[in-house]
Amino acid sequence: MLDHGERFLNRDKNALDALLIYQLETLEHEALLPYVDLIRSRQSRDSAWFIAEGRWVVERLIASPHEVLSIVVGDQVTRSFVEKIPAGICTYRLPRELVSQLVGFEFHAGIIACGKRSPRRSLAQHDQALSQTPATIVVCPNTTLPDNMGSIIRVCTAFGACALVVGPLSVDPWSRRSIRVSMGNIFELPIIEPETPMELEAMLDELVQHYGFHLLAATGASNAVSLPMPRPADRIAILLGHEAHGIPKELIGKCHQKVSVPMSGSTDSLNVTHAASVLLYQFTRVSPTGPGKVSG
Repeated sequence: MLDHGERFLNRDKNALDALLIYQLETLEHEALLPYVDLIRSRQSRDSAWFIAEGRWVVERLIASPHEVLSIVVGDQVTRSFVEKIPAGICTYRLPRELVSQLVGFEFHAGIIACGKRSPRRSLAQHDQALSQTPATIVVCPNTTLPDNMGSIIRVCTAFGACALVVGPLSVDPWSRRSIRVSMGNIFELPIIEPETPMELEAMLDELVQHYGFHLLAATGASNAVSLPMPRPADRIAILLGHEAHGIPKELIGKCHQKVSVPMSGSTDSLNVTHAASVLLYQFTRVSPTGPGKVSG
């Protein structure tokens, strides 16, 4: 059992009185456990928390509806950031070298936070977002690289996607790296996470039958419709494939159309993030409404 006494928690006399800011001179404190050796830790989707790092990402977390469990700052952190911390959030200040020792790598950002992970939610719990017109969602059945996942999240928010469905074979969208690459945009995007491949298939069926979504498979197949093309329906779901293996055949079979991005020369594929950007730009900016509708 770790000692929680005053020898670990010394009140920071220079902090604003309304804030719970404590100066730590040791890493032997239970509140720091979520931050230990982040470079080697592999949080699962069963984790009760997630980690956000860097000033801008943490500020977006603070501004979001997500609960902030704690914040760790290096001793170089500015007062302007401290003043943005809401009252009641426990904040621990450590010497810079101790922060690096804690997380397992040279940490220059100086600010890191632990947030409470929300429970998984069904499609019905996102009914308002899915029922809007027009509506665009992205589905990642098997995106396995956290950098790609984080970038896709950022692209989704940039082009107004109303939700992201992340299949069970994909990397955890709430992983530290994914959140960092998303620049905190994950905090404003509804994330729907089916627990099994069978549940993912059932969700796609529900999107079609209950919400009226038109499913598009992004693929380089020869029989795919090449951009530019009109938006095929008011509500569309764009399926993006694995970085190397594409979309599972059983999911392609559920899609109404295959769509591809035209390329020149010997290039036969794009990074999944780049493909997502082009497709979302086409369907939310160039052709933002369904067939027969007047854009803009």
